[in-house]
Amino acid sequence: MKRILISGDSLSLPSGVKPEEFYLTQFLNECIGKDLEIVNPSKNGLPNDRIFSNAIFEISKQQFDVVIIGVSYFPKYKFIKDINENSILV
Repeated sequence: MKRILISGDSLSLPSGVKPEEFYLTQFLNECIGKDLEIVNPSKNGLPNDRIFSNAIFEISKQQFDVVIIGVSYFPKYKFIKDINENSILV
């Protein structure tokens, strides 16, 4: 069994979406198969330091084959036209 950690803000788990309904979870299940455990402690509005501390906390509890960190970047004083221009999935 492969174990994957996804840690982030709403980019990694949009508000109101169940982890099993998240597009990345569905994509990974299609690509890797059902022999997969995905841990996703992401929360809407988390600052980047909390995203990374959540990931470190989860890694301290169990071993993962893959760790995915999703963060959004919103520069101060810039009007956001397209969230895709300001998001990165690492």
